[in-house]
Amino acid sequence: MARSSVARFKSRLDSTESFDRRWEAPYITPPFRAAPRITLVLRKRERSLNVPKMKTNSAAAKRFKVTGTGKVRRGKAGLSHFMRGKSASRRRKLRKNGIVSASHQHHIERLMPYAF
Repeated sequence: MARSSVARFKSRLDSTESFDRRWEAPYITPPFRAAPRITLVLRKRERSLNVPKMKTNSAAAKRFKVTGTGKVRRGKAGLSHFMRGKSASRRRKLRKNGIVSASHQHHIERLMPYAF
C-alpha cells in the first residue's frame, strides 16, 4: 500500500518535535530568521588611537626609483625636444639615469614613505 507524499511528509514531521504546526503543507517552508546584525561601537578614545595611513605621491612614484643601496634614481632632463642642437655624446649621456643628491633625498623620502 503506497502512502501519499503528504502522508510521508506528515510522518516525518511527527518525528520532529520542534516543527511549528502552522506550516504543515509540504510545499510551504517555515520562515527563516535573518542572522542578527552585529554592530561595532567604537569609543572616541579607541578611534583616536588609529593612525591614518601615509599615501605615496603617485607622481613621485612614477619619476623616482630606489636602488638597492638606498639611493634615489631619477631621469635626466633635456631629452624631449631640440635633439639636432645636441651632440650624439650629449644625448647618450642624457639617456642614462641620474642620482638625486643627498641634500634633496629627504624630500623624496617624504613623498614615497614605503619605498625605503
